[in-house]
Amino acid sequence: MDGRGDHPGRWLIRGSLVLTIFLGSLALWLAVPLGCLWVLSRLTKDALATGFGAVFLCPLAMLGFGIGLAKLHGVYLWVSGAHPAQRAPAWRQSLSGDRHSRRPRSVLEVSMVLSLLIAVVAITLWFFLLAKNPLPMAPGGF
Repeated sequence: MDGRGDHPGRWLIRGSLVLTIFLGSLALWLAVPLGCLWVLSRLTKDALATGFGAVFLCPLAMLGFGIGLAKLHGVYLWVSGAHPAQRAPAWRQSLSGDRHSRRPRSVLEVSMVLSLLIAVVAITLWFFLLAKNPLPMAPGGF
């Protein structure tokens, strides 16, 4: 028990936060870029302008959405009574340092990796199975 008492509905709140974080992570990889492209296609009439706009708008929208996910993860940590690990990032640790202690992965880390894998598989399947002309032939063929 974490000192705040574990009332019966707390597991429901934690579970709904985990589900929201996962769906938000999936939306970060799929819905945000597609939404940016859709909005830009409505605002511009030229495919080149849409592409250039997406280069700037999509990363900014994903950054904002990612900050929102990080704040939601903070709410999850507060509700669950967990404390985020105060360790140096992996890139700042010594290569010959202590490798025996591994901290458990956070909900946000696991969610981001799983949702990225699902997004890559979904986009690949769409590209090869559902796109009208996924691999256009060069004039003259092979």
